[in-house]
Amino acid sequence: MSTNKYQMFSDEMIQKLLNEAIGIQKGEGEKMKTIVEIKKEYLEYSAEQAEKCKKQIQVLKLDDKEDEANLEKVKLNIYGIFESLINASANKFLYQKNMGAEDKTVGFCQDFLDYFDKIPESWRINYEKAKEYNDVTQCVIEENKLSVAEHLKNHFTDIMKQLYQGAKVPESRLL
Repeated sequence: MSTNKYQMFSDEMIQKLLNEAIGIQKGEGEKMKTIVEIKKEYLEYSAEQAEKCKKQIQVLKLDDKEDEANLEKVKLNIYGIFESLINASANKFLYQKNMGAEDKTVGFCQDFLDYFDKIPESWRINYEKAKEYNDVTQCVIEENKLSVAEHLKNHFTDIMKQLYQGAKVPESRLL
């Protein structure tokens, strides 16, 4: 799979990251983060970002900047979409009886990461169409969506890099 401006990590790179994360030698007292812990960390970050959007929307409306406020609303919606998706991924793997804890966590991470390719695909298509027709407004909206999704994907990838609590992961082992 080729990568483009809005698809920072190829499937091969994601798989490599997952493989290296589970291959890290666990030291005494170290344990792999659970799905619940990973989800909580992600949702806390997403909630902080959403709250910033809400505040920015209020400020922009007070300044009669409706277009800019609408862009912030788009961002807010993207945060909400991926919050719902992480919950769906977590629920899909939390109650699997035929998987070990590590397999559940890795499956959950891969499942959630897959959404960062699936969901923004229509936004990429819409962006290209808008670009083709010189629709600047739609380009900005779609680019905004893609930017937020990429930002969230990068944050989740950072969480994955710290899959083992307390583990010292050599920088050379990370992407």
